[in-house]
Amino acid sequence: MNRYIIISIIIFFVSCKKEENKSRAFEHTQVAPALYPYLFKVGSYWIYRNSFTGNQDSIGVRTVNRFTYNLGPSGPGEGSPGDEEYVKVTYYGSIYYEETFRTTTIYRGPFEEGSTPKSVSFFSGSPGSIWVNATYEAVLDSLTVEGTTYHDVVKMRIQQDAYISNCNFYYVKNIGIIRKELLTNNIVTSTHDLIRYNTTLYPYP
Repeated sequence: MNRYIIISIIIFFVSCKKEENKSRAFEHTQVAPALYPYLFKVGSYWIYRNSFTGNQDSIGVRTVNRFTYNLGPSGPGEGSPGDEEYVKVTYYGSIYYEETFRTTTIYRGPFEEGSTPKSVSFFSGSPGSIWVNATYEAVLDSLTVEGTTYHDVVKMRIQQDAYISNCNFYYVKNIGIIRKELLTNNIVTSTHDLIRYNTTLYPYP
């Protein structure tokens, strides 16, 4: 066999081995920076007023925990090995609920490793984009709530599922939800406006 052919074969196999090693480089995924302004420490709280009844309701951060789970691969040739870190937050108030911060999305309700949650309360996107049951409707230049004017307000339209009713959420960085509108047949039936809060960002990553 021609020695040049032998050299070419050796170069080919060495190149393939390098590509295989490269494809199997360990990949670690974390919560995206776009979610950092909405992740708060234990002790943070929000107080809302129902604009129709005048009743007040409070919500506070109860726990914040970070978890990491293995993404695979489950066998040879099934992609690169890696893991993913997510953050689970529980809240106290008139109702107890939990959220999971995972890559670019905040999911509402229980989360099982390896599964895709069905309920979204916020995601990093652009106006008009849709993810699961949430629509990123708009970024408002300003919105006045209970006499306070907020800027760069993200409006999310949420379709009802097992964990959230039909509603609109209005988010502001470093504060969280400043207004919640409950909807029936696309008509606002109840508005909960932020009247007081005390938030401290969780140090992530």
